[in-house]
Amino acid sequence: MYVRISLFAIFLSAFSNIHTFSQVESKEGIEVSPKQGVWQASHTPAMDLTDEVSLEAIIFLTDQQSPGARIIDKYQSNNGSGGYALGIGGDNKLWMAAGQKQLLSLQTIPLNQWVKVVGAYSKSLNKFKLYINSEEVATTSDTLLPEITRTNFPLRIGSDSDGKNALNGRIKKAAIHHKFLSTQDLEKDVNVSGLVVDWVLENDTEQYVSHTGGKNKLSKLRSALGAEYIGDTSNMLWYRSPAAQWETALPIGNGRLGAMIFGGPDRERLQLNDITVWSHSPQPDADRKDAYKHLPDVRKAIREQNYQLAEKLTNEYMTSSAPYSASYQTLGELSLQFSLPQGTASNYKRWLDINRAVSGVSFTIGQTEYRRETFSSAPDQAIVSRIQGSGKGSVTFTLDLTRLENSQTVSRGTNMLVMTGNTGKTLDFEVQVSVQTKGGTIRAIDNQLIVSEADEATIFLTAGTSYLLDYAKGYKGVHPHSKVTEQMKAVAAKPYKVLLSNHIKDYQQYFNRVELDLGSSSSAALPTDERLKSYGNGGMDPAFISLFFQYGRYLLISSSRPDNLLPSNSQGIWGDGLSLPWQCDYKSNINYQMNYWPSEQANLSELHLPMIKQTQSLQTAGAKSAKSYFGPDTPGWYYGYTTNGWGWTSPGAKLPWGVFAGGSGWACQHLWEHYAFSRDKSYLKSVYPTLKGAAEFYLATMIEDQNGELITSPSTSPENYFITDDGQKASVSEGNTMERSIIWDLFNNVAHAAEVLNIDVEFRKQVTAARDKIKKLQIGRNGQLMEWGKDWDMNSDDLEHRHVSHLFALHPGNQITAIGTPELAAAAKKSLKIRGNDGTGWSIAWKENFWARLRDGDQVNQLLANQLRYTEQTRTIMAGAGGTYPNLFDAHPPFQIDGNFGAVSGISEVLLQSMQRYAPDKYILDILPALPSQWKNGFVKGLRARGGFELDIQWASNLPTVVNVKSLTGETCVLRTPVNLSVKEAKFTSKPDSNGFMITFETQKGKIYTLVKK
Repeated sequence: MYVRISLFAIFLSAFSNIHTFSQVESKEGIEVSPKQGVWQASHTPAMDLTDEVSLEAIIFLTDQQSPGARIIDKYQSNNGSGGYALGIGGDNKLWMAAGQKQLLSLQTIPLNQWVKVVGAYSKSLNKFKLYINSEEVATTSDTLLPEITRTNFPLRIGSDSDGKNALNGRIKKAAIHHKFLSTQDLEKDVNVSGLVVDWVLENDTEQYVSHTGGKNKLSKLRSALGAEYIGDTSNMLWYRSPAAQWETALPIGNGRLGAMIFGGPDRERLQLNDITVWSHSPQPDADRKDAYKHLPDVRKAIREQNYQLAEKLTNEYMTSSAPYSASYQTLGELSLQFSLPQGTASNYKRWLDINRAVSGVSFTIGQTEYRRETFSSAPDQAIVSRIQGSGKGSVTFTLDLTRLENSQTVSRGTNMLVMTGNTGKTLDFEVQVSVQTKGGTIRAIDNQLIVSEADEATIFLTAGTSYLLDYAKGYKGVHPHSKVTEQMKAVAAKPYKVLLSNHIKDYQQYFNRVELDLGSSSSAALPTDERLKSYGNGGMDPAFISLFFQYGRYLLISSSRPDNLLPSNSQGIWGDGLSLPWQCDYKSNINYQMNYWPSEQANLSELHLPMIKQTQSLQTAGAKSAKSYFGPDTPGWYYGYTTNGWGWTSPGAKLPWGVFAGGSGWACQHLWEHYAFSRDKSYLKSVYPTLKGAAEFYLATMIEDQNGELITSPSTSPENYFITDDGQKASVSEGNTMERSIIWDLFNNVAHAAEVLNIDVEFRKQVTAARDKIKKLQIGRNGQLMEWGKDWDMNSDDLEHRHVSHLFALHPGNQITAIGTPELAAAAKKSLKIRGNDGTGWSIAWKENFWARLRDGDQVNQLLANQLRYTEQTRTIMAGAGGTYPNLFDAHPPFQIDGNFGAVSGISEVLLQSMQRYAPDKYILDILPALPSQWKNGFVKGLRARGGFELDIQWASNLPTVVNVKSLTGETCVLRTPVNLSVKEAKFTSKPDSNGFMITFETQKGKIYTLVKK
């Protein structure tokens, strides 16, 4: 809706009375058009103009423009308007957009002459005006103009951020002023005051540098098919060559259906995945039925410190009775073999736009430009790919749909292939592919589709399986044919632009919630693989951290949607082959949980639900496993080191990894965390029985040590060994720190849940008493937090072991905090120094979170540098080889996605923490608790905190300058800040403490409160 136009604008003189700015040869300046390309400058913080902005250009028009044509554009129109733009509407009328306000001139821009056009906006002056050749042609009569919302989109000259709404004409000047330009300013031809960027545009060059400095470079994006890069280039992965291996391909996904895209000019490969494609079948009989009968002997051997015997008995009786055979698998492969003109591809670019969740390829051969873009749509449950060539009839290819085993592909009609198959006795799958073209022909020959001499082709892929998340029904649902067919019929009936628009709108409802700006650098112009190498070699590139953070959010959105049947696994939804690393399952001694650490903090709360549903679904099988290993009268449920798509709850095959009692307790932490952030009591009521059942199991199975404190036995510290003072090396003992910490956390959360819901008073008392009886955390002789039940840490022959399990109480637990328990925090710091800063990818990411909790941001920054080391290593290495692949997948190695998610969590923890309580279920919001010294200036928008708050934080010289707090539920807000801030919209108290200031104020649900420096 346009802002109302004043009567002054209506009665302006006709355009024939407007004097010409200058009559010059129309070949001056630069040409802008869809065919000639558009121009772009990367986002910089200087462009974040929220109070006032003026846009200035000198343009030459020779014909009527399409409505909405852009002159200067840094605007976002979806999900709440932000940024600013200057453009031309119907009948060549000038307009400007500034945030949620738009102003349209009734005056027409004259043709065939150079004209100066200006739009000026000021919230503080409450003025919004348009000028043509220095004469005012429109103004608003609004009484109160709002602040302009920031956007990280790049700045475009000649089109919008999607490469659309292109201008047809010439431009010889474009400028942005951080000032409201008045008529007097324009008559004086003011060029300097408040100038942010100022480009004087001439022929014979591909790039211009602003007169305000070399950081603001304007570069040409050449393509007859539109702009090469789409949307916000600060959120772009791009490369100059096709993917040579799987770890360089680019991932797309809609939560359930995904693909890895390789981008070869003559051969495109899409390796396909569906998150429910699991091999084999459920294994409900994998428990050792009479294992509990041997439990007393195991515990006796441990108590007598005969650890070799305890190891033998545990391996023999406390492990699973069946091999762990199931693995996540590939769904198949879609391949396209192109017939291209002779010659070498030039201007090649391969990209993934994580602002829109679209991947693409563009290149030129001879005079023909080719462009492909692909996305996986959640609203339409399909993968869609469009292939274009600039020449008529230039698109010719052969399409194949295949899988390595247990599948067959047949053609249906002239434009469809259908692949059906199974992964064993339980799971059936079906994939359908259809093609539509503009021009040319489509034929089906020998179960292939052949597209010949088309101008454009669009490929639709739908897929499904018979998987059902239901233990009682054996995880077997109906055959997917009907559903897949319905999805194909629906998606194929929609225009490509509609599908793309629906996809972007759906995706951005999650992605656009959070922004992170840490500044920019010259490295931002490098291809992503080169940029990664530069960063790992010590290059200063703070924007790369922002990209890595947002890429992690992209991966979670793409692998975990609220209606997923299964959660994101150890490779998200992406995996190539039939037997993937570590079965690509849900390892519950770190990986399963780490995948979802960022879901609440990074404002993706709904995406947490698949993990929560998966955890709840394990109760029946887990109750059976509890009885098998701890006795037929054991209440509640548990599972240990892993689970999978078939609801596995049995232990593993052997020590040191296969026997672990903490998996269910740790997974249940996430059930509580979703409530702690969302404050949804109806949700909490629905998961309370699951929480209680997990607690009942531990209440029944913990035993007392010699001092009467509660411990677990047998007990391990995931995948690690100890060496006793008398030289015994083993992995099983009693009362190890991680299991005690997990159970303390569970009991604490269950007690709080019962209190919040005002139920189960007696059980609450029981679980609270047990929590307080759990053996306290211990500090060892070297000042370290003890990992084992005894002080054996420094006897280890692997002091830098990848797992740092005994620090669970520091993160993701909250039993240790830097401010609340300083002695334990110091011991945790000592343990971290012993472990070192290297490790596998996910291990480095966990350490980022530990150091953030210890309020040491420079250590976090160093760990991020370690994690962001370029690697192509895919061989399994268990120590010291962690890094990042060219496509920014985290390397264990091989690829494990939890490292990506752990980094998102670590970066979030640097900026905002909320684990410390000032009362039961009441949380302190800690502002910039661990900001690295190198992150001097920046802002973050949209992070979530426990207690029901959403925050924007802006800082300069490492200190907060503005904090916006949105109260989601109306609870009291308590913040800790390093500098004293005042609250504009509420009465508040501010009290100094040793770490800054504690600020307290009451809030109303839905209201935003702004805190600024006093």
